[in-house]
This record gives sequence, C-alpha cells and structure tokens, in this order.
Amino acid sequence: MLIQCPFCRNQARISEEKEGAKVKCSSCAKVYVARELGRPGAGGKGGPSPVHIGIGAGVLAAVLIFAALLRSKSDDKQAQPGPAQAAPVAQAPAASSDGWDSKPVQAVAELYTAAFEGNTGRVQVSLFQPKLYERLRAAQLSGAPDVPFNQLKPKELSDCMRRVAEELCGKGENSLGAWTAFDGKVLSQTVDEATVQVEVSSRSADQGVESRRYKFELAREGERWKAWNWERMPSAADLEREKNPNALAAKGVTKSQTKEGGLIYQADMRALEHLEDTPEALRKEIDETVLRLIDYDLPPKENNRARTALVGMGRPAIPILLTKIYETKISDDTQLAKVTNLYQTLVDITGYDPGFSPLGTSEDSEKQREQALKAYFAWWLRKGEDKFEKRAEHKDLLEEMLEPTERDRRQMEADKRKAEGGI
Repeated sequence: MLIQCPFCRNQARISEEKEGAKVKCSSCAKVYVARELGRPGAGGKGGPSPVHIGIGAGVLAAVLIFAALLRSKSDDKQAQPGPAQAAPVAQAPAASSDGWDSKPVQAVAELYTAAFEGNTGRVQVSLFQPKLYERLRAAQLSGAPDVPFNQLKPKELSDCMRRVAEELCGKGENSLGAWTAFDGKVLSQTVDEATVQVEVSSRSADQGVESRRYKFELAREGERWKAWNWERMPSAADLEREKNPNALAAKGVTKSQTKEGGLIYQADMRALEHLEDTPEALRKEIDETVLRLIDYDLPPKENNRARTALVGMGRPAIPILLTKIYETKISDDTQLAKVTNLYQTLVDITGYDPGFSPLGTSEDSEKQREQALKAYFAWWLRKGEDKFEKRAEHKDLLEEMLEPTERDRRQMEADKRKAEGGI
C-alpha cells in the first residue's frame, strides 16, 4: 500500500494491515497516520478527479455501443440494442462522523493551520467568542476586562480577541502556530457542543518533540464549529505524578503561576554537592573546568575549551554548574555574562531550556531570570538527579509549562491561604 507524508510529501510502501497506524516519515521524521494515497485524508492529492471519471464513463459507453453493433451484423434477427447505459460513477466514502474527517476535528485542524500562517483574522473567526471571553475573564488572561460579555463594548471585545489570535499565531512552544494537527477524534458531541482530541506534531526540529495531545471544546455557531477552550492532555509521566503528588513536595518542588497564566515547576536555588558516584579525580577536574569557563582573564578560546570539556563530562557536571549559578550574584554585566555562560553550558548538556534571558535590567526582568533558574533546579530534582543520563535529541524535555486548570488554581489558592495563616 502506498502512503504519503502530509508534511514533506515523501512516499513510502507499507503492508495493508498497517493502515490507520501512526508512522514516522523517513525523510522529515514527522509522525502521521498512515492512509492509502488517494483516499480521503491521505497526504497526497491522489484519487480520480471528476474529469477522469467522466472520460472513463464515456469510453465504457462507446465500447458497449460498438459491441452491440457487431452483434447486430452477425444476426439480422437480433433486436437492435437500446441506448447504452453510462457506467455508474464510484462514490467517495462518506467522511467519518467521529474521526479525523469529522467536522469538529477538521475545525481544530483549520485553527492550527491559520495560526501557523499567522492569519489572525481567520483565527478570530475560528473562535467561539462568548465562551472564550468568559473563560479569559475568569482567569484574568489576555487583558480581558472584568465585564460580562453582554456588557462589552465592540472595541473591547475586538482588542481582546486580537490579542488572543496574536498569541495563538506565535512560534513559542505553547502557541498553536508552532504545531500541526495530524490526527484526531471526537470524544463527545451534541447538537451544539463537541469535545475533540487531537494529536499534534512540532513544526520545529529544534524543539526535539515528536507529538503532543490536546483536548478542545467547541460550540456550534451556524454551520461552523468554533473552539473556546483547550488544554494539553497529561502524558504518562504526568499521570504518574498525579498518583503520588507528595513525592515532588518532599523534594521541595512546587508549582508557581507565570505572568502568562501558565504553571511552572519551581525549587529553591541552593548549593549542590557532587554526585555520590562521581570519582574524586573527576570531581577535581569538574571544579577546575567550571572556574576556567567563567575566568574572563583567560583567552576566549580557553573558555570555549572549558565549555566543550564540561559538555563532554555530562551529568556529573550539572550540580556544580547549578551551584555556581546560585553563588554568582548578578551585580554587573560581567557577572551576568558569567551566569549566562554557565546557563548555556547546562542547556548544551541537557537540552532543557526553561527560558532564561540575559536581556533587560528591570525588576520584572530579574524576576523572570530567577523563575527560569528555579525551574532548572526543579528539573534537576524531578528528572536530572536520578533519571537523566544524556541529552535525548528526540525526547520531550520541554514539559515544564502546564496549561492552567481549575484544580491547579484551587490548590494554589489553598496553599496561599495556608501560608498566610488562613483556613
């Protein structure tokens, strides 16, 4: 059976029993659902066109007439043949009512396409604005005014939806524009509401993420399905943490809300010791190499050699790099450069980057830097200390950002009241 990748159009042959299975393209490494080329939903534009069908039907009719004339010449008594009947035109199979070809799922796929193309106008008309606005107002996101939808001024609504569309069209990890939908199904549906699940693949090879799963809630407006709520569905690791929520708390890992309204893991910065299984000779080498990395009295090539050496050491160097970041106070440009160099070396070793930015000098910039560094300490306690071995090029190492849920907000509010001495 011939299949075709919907991303790069690369074709491949697989056995027929694998139809409908998820496969990885050998050319672009994207994941998609295998469908025979030429069938609805396949990657290519195969299948007979109406023009081809019409030509085929005409040829068949001519053959039938010619055969009938030959029979009439061989037997004068044979009745003259009646008008030739046109061959029936094959009908394409009906679109699935709850699969990838269903209208609710295709509405979500169209939203991802419009976001990728940066078409904010098309994104806005793909959103069910009444419910989306109330959701934004409740979460205080996207500058939504604290006014009920039916009391909004047209310009206020227009400005709010424009901001949402611009955010969705971005290329950041949590923007729709950074992903493409390749599979989906309807989880539930009524006359006016639907919930769908879609599988999405990263459009950027730099993210090292193969796919994710999201749940969308839609409402019908006329003949169109429009989205108003979406959230990332939990991975197997997320479900495991749900079963044992106290494990992270025991390590000092908490969740904090970002400026954008998402949730991020955090842990206090502190001095870390060498790993217990690090040999004494390697400990000494790591300590000396970290000092060379940030000794700017040395030629730049020596700093670069130190960085290369630390990346080669891998996991044993991580706690010492984190400790040096913690101990280096950002008091001037030189200290900021040192912390940035230490941080980029960590990223080279792990492949994980929670968004540390050396730019900006405002108080808000400093808070963002501190939040990113605390996220790195949380990553070490969650994944690096016991589980991390080496950088995985095709593994999702950007799982820190979580979509805010009502349960998370209630828990955060309860924690805040408890800290303030409330009930």
